[in-house]
Amino acid sequence: MIIREVEMRNIRSYEHARIELPEGTILFEGDIGSGKTTILMAIEFALFGNSTPDFYKKLLRKGATEGFVRIRFEVNGQEYEIFRSLVKKGRGIKNEESYVITPQGKRPLSATEIRTYVLRLMGLNVSAAKRKSLPIVTYAIYTPQETMKSILEGRDEDRLEVIRKVFRLDEYRIARDNADIVTRNIDSEMKVSQTLEEELRRIDEEIENLKEEKAEKEEEIRSLHTNLGEREKIYGEKSKILEELESRKKRYMELQRGIERLRASVEHTERRIRERKKELEQILEAEKEMKGIEKDAREYEDIRARGEALRKDLEKLERVEKELARLEEREKRYSEELKKRGEVEERIKEAEKRREELQGRLEEIGNVDEEKEMLEEESKELYARIRALRDRLREKEEEREHIAKLGAVCPTCRRPLSDSEKRELMERSEGEMREIRESIEGLERKLREIERKRREIRGRERRVRSIELELARISSEISSLREKIREIERMEKALEDLRGEKEKIVGEVENLRPLRREYEESTMRLKSLEGTWRRYIALKEKVERRESVEGIIRDLESRLEEEQRKMGEMEGELNSLSFDEEQYENARKECEDLRVEIAKIREALRRVELEVRRIEESIGEKEKRWEEISERIARIARLSEIRNWLDEKFKPALEDIERMRLAAINEEFRMLFEEWFNDLLGEGEYQATIDENFKPIVRYEQYDMPLGTLSGGERTSVALAYRLALNTMVKRALGLKSNLLILDEPTDGFSKDQLYKLKDVLEKMDTDQIIIVSHEKELRNLADVIFVVEKKNGKSRARPLR
Repeated sequence: MIIREVEMRNIRSYEHARIELPEGTILFEGDIGSGKTTILMAIEFALFGNSTPDFYKKLLRKGATEGFVRIRFEVNGQEYEIFRSLVKKGRGIKNEESYVITPQGKRPLSATEIRTYVLRLMGLNVSAAKRKSLPIVTYAIYTPQETMKSILEGRDEDRLEVIRKVFRLDEYRIARDNADIVTRNIDSEMKVSQTLEEELRRIDEEIENLKEEKAEKEEEIRSLHTNLGEREKIYGEKSKILEELESRKKRYMELQRGIERLRASVEHTERRIRERKKELEQILEAEKEMKGIEKDAREYEDIRARGEALRKDLEKLERVEKELARLEEREKRYSEELKKRGEVEERIKEAEKRREELQGRLEEIGNVDEEKEMLEEESKELYARIRALRDRLREKEEEREHIAKLGAVCPTCRRPLSDSEKRELMERSEGEMREIRESIEGLERKLREIERKRREIRGRERRVRSIELELARISSEISSLREKIREIERMEKALEDLRGEKEKIVGEVENLRPLRREYEESTMRLKSLEGTWRRYIALKEKVERRESVEGIIRDLESRLEEEQRKMGEMEGELNSLSFDEEQYENARKECEDLRVEIAKIREALRRVELEVRRIEESIGEKEKRWEEISERIARIARLSEIRNWLDEKFKPALEDIERMRLAAINEEFRMLFEEWFNDLLGEGEYQATIDENFKPIVRYEQYDMPLGTLSGGERTSVALAYRLALNTMVKRALGLKSNLLILDEPTDGFSKDQLYKLKDVLEKMDTDQIIIVSHEKELRNLADVIFVVEKKNGKSRARPLR
């Protein structure tokens, strides 16, 4: 992996930055707090993500609501691009959008999916355990200072645990634990073997008893089949006789029912003929009455038609009168609103004057955000300096304790010391500690002064917020009043149009009002004629049925003649048909008794057959259970052999392999560490190696030196050599496709000679891209490309120096 470009927007102290990175050694150089580490945080966030709310809060620039990191990189000659955004929503910050642009196109992915995608590009299989993969990769690319410190200075068991996880040696322990689980399960199986053999003997006895019971039931089935055949033959002969009798009975009953239906239908038809003839007489009388009132009915219809036209005109009159009333109401309301214009204009002048006063007060208070940001940056710088001084104080305290424990040998030049020289060293160390404490107290006083200024700024912020709220309210009020003026101007134009429209409507009302009296007179005449007209309509409907009733009478008389003919034919056939009810009942009873007897035989046969099937199923189940138990007993015998092999061969072999692998890794790691350490310090009085617990050991002559007694440059050399050895080993172990190495402040305390040697070490690493972050300008000679990181007014930028 080679990083080609990093782009950040609203990431910590960066508003916007785009940094193109070539291959080779790249140095980001700048003062403490200038924004160097932010670049590493952005790279880590883009490639591997971090979903903790605290991390997002640290990453998003203060005061910004959204930001993003975009990184372009190359793997195996193909370019990829990753984009991750941060969006502030309510009180939280979320990774809102994320995607990868691949050679095949854009792929929207979640935060976790992007991390998995990157790890697979680097050749790491993360399908089984995603969460375990990321920490291991960081040892191969970028190991932060605090992580290295915990490895170097921590307990032996903690360090070994890290080494086991990094090189996946913990998988051997997991395999042994799994083997223990298997042996325990086999032991449990072996305990039930004897019980299973007893169950086999019991199942054999049960199967024999069931086979004897099955033979008895099969003999009973044969007997029932014979009896059933005899009874079914007799039933067939009797059924034929009964079918003939049932056929004759069916026709006899059909004829009886048909005659009864026809007799009822004839009576019904005769009754309907009488009813229709009576209705015809009533229609003839209604026809005479209708001719007598026809003139008044015609007059009613003419008046009603004229009244409908008048009603529509009157509806129009009501609508016009309502519109006239509405226009008069609007005219009155508009006139009243026009009188308020002067009052509204006076309120606008007062509000604008108040707004100018408030804006003047804001200018007097000044820009508190800029002052607040400057104090924040100054506070961070002071805290960093205090932490650095406290670290120096702890080092001096350790140095004083070491001097107090020393014999008569100088820890630096190894020459003999007198008591006065030892006291002088102690006094010099205590003097330096006093100076450091005084510096810390001075910085803490400055911090208290900054806090006082912060409280003062918070008070000014509250006043600014109060004035801004008042300004917003006044601006809203002015906008509302000006809209009121514009509304009054629109009303003046609308009033003029309204008065013209009103004149037109008044003329239309005068033309329509005479029609109201005509409508009232026609309504009174209609009421007087309405009863006569309703009677005429009722008679007319009855008269119109005359032709229909006459046709119905003709159809009914023809139907009556046909029904009487059919009834005579059925009575003749009924008299000629012979049917004996007693003979039919005797035959039916004999068949019914045979049917019941056959059903009982079949039910008994079904019940016995079911019992046979049940016995067969039971035999099958027991035979299947017998096979299962036999197989399980055989499997237990085989498992016993496996258990012995696991205890005697497999687990001891795992322990031997793990010890051999750990020893091989330790040996290779030791060689790498010693090589890097010698390259950094050169051949001299100090020698470094790694013990069996991967702990770095530094020897001077024949003495093992505690890491705390080494100089700053020597401790840094130990840490850097350890880091480079670990990086190299992890890449080899995982087979990572990454030619990238990131070093954060790798040369703290190095001499010029060591800085020159570091260049040879980095060239020996044979890594295509090395990114170094440091505040030391002496590293410029090591880099192919240099970026100077600066911060002004709370904003960082990285400008290329060469």
